[in-house]
Amino acid sequence: MQICAMDFYERQPAPKAVIYLFIGVIIIQAAVMLGVSWLMHVSSNGKEPLEFLPGTIGGGVTLVIMIAMWQTRLKIWIDEKGIRLRMPPFHLFSERTIRWNEVESVTIRKVSPFGEFGGWGIRWNLGKKMGYVWNGKQGIELKLTSGKSVVVTIMDLQGARQALEGRVVVIDRM
Repeated sequence: MQICAMDFYERQPAPKAVIYLFIGVIIIQAAVMLGVSWLMHVSSNGKEPLEFLPGTIGGGVTLVIMIAMWQTRLKIWIDEKGIRLRMPPFHLFSERTIRWNEVESVTIRKVSPFGEFGGWGIRWNLGKKMGYVWNGKQGIELKLTSGKSVVVTIMDLQGARQALEGRVVVIDRM
């Protein structure tokens, strides 16, 4: 009798800390650029026509990056194909698929985005580990048959556990 595992899908929004970080950066950048623009205005006696251009360009670039990060979602599918990962804008037209025959085991565990990877996003740790670290401090670590590991943050650990059982060896370290 074969156990039929259920499928799993999760769409993780940007971590609140990323949003707060970019809001802080925009506020600091606006203050610095307004100060620079004011100094240019004073030093040119108001005759410099493009004195606000650096602040406008810098603020615009930061705003575009902030909106992109705010809209970035880590999408995770666990289904009959394997574990599929997609994180636009890094995966615009594709996704990463880790097939079941490439997975030796999966460990459910806590994840430390800064301690292990130095932050959020698609990250590489020194060595044979990479991570799809976005929203959460818990997740799964895939031990691959190649000897490498892939860490993925998961918000719904119970749903992921149910989808993994029957497909691969699951080790729970929570």
